Amino acid sequence: MNSKFSFSRVWQLLRTDVIGNPRYYSRHALSLLLAQVLIIILPNLGVLLSAGVDGTSAPALWKCGTAELLAFGFFFYIFLMVSAVCRPMRSKMQRTTMLAIPALMSEKFTARVLLCTVGAVLLYAALIPVSDILANCIFYVFSQSHQWMGMLTPYFYKTLLLGSDGKADLFVMGQVMACLCVVSFFFFNYAFYLLASALFRKAPAVMALLIQIVVGIILAIVLTYADTLIAFYDDFVVTHSNVQYYQLMIFVVLLGLTILEVWWAYRLFKGITVIKTRKIGL
Repeated sequence: MNSKFSFSRVWQLLRTDVIGNPRYYSRHALSLLLAQVLIIILPNLGVLLSAGVDGTSAPALWKCGTAELLAFGFFFYIFLMVSAVCRPMRSKMQRTTMLAIPALMSEKFTARVLLCTVGAVLLYAALIPVSDILANCIFYVFSQSHQWMGMLTPYFYKTLLLGSDGKADLFVMGQVMACLCVVSFFFFNYAFYLLASALFRKAPAVMALLIQIVVGIILAIVLTYADTLIAFYDDFVVTHSNVQYYQLMIFVVLLGLTILEVWWAYRLFKGITVIKTRKIGL
């Protein structure tokens, strides 16, 4: 086997994984479709139970928070999926099968990350119109008004790409660093769930979420105490330049932590053996 990294082998690994597990991925797609339909229907149960709405209020009721909920569900789904990168290597038989595949560990890691990231994005986005139509059919059949509420799909894509206000804030003057901090925070969390997949054998997403909750509580206490100390200093003034400096510092720190998390996750993935040991890969 060629010792150089090969994207053709990565593609072959992706095809083998998807084609070789049709039942698992079919159940996964159906579960995701059901979750999307529930996200659309549950906030709009009032429409189902009402006697009907007029033409002007129907779009407003349909859009009210639903597109934002779907967009939030999208990011939650990405984190959930990336926490499953090491799913095929949890049992002894699975690790034996994975290690026997004639490919580099870096290629296997890349294939799993692509499948759980790009594949997840494409699947979630592709199922949105289907779940939208199904939800509309449910509203049409079961609501007292028997009214077609209209497609939510364009609003979801608009919210996901441009934000809730419909503007690409990344290109607004004075907000570039703030948006880069938000993007870096997303990738930091993405890499954290990737690392959790390699660290925890059972329920890695749950473990990662619990760690985030504990760290969030600790940070809230620390920041509250720090704010109390700062209040004693009258000469402490937050200016625009200070904000830009702090945003740049946050961006650099989060970027460095993201790289560290990805590297750590790869080290753990690369070091997996048939008899799994309690190593943290450092």
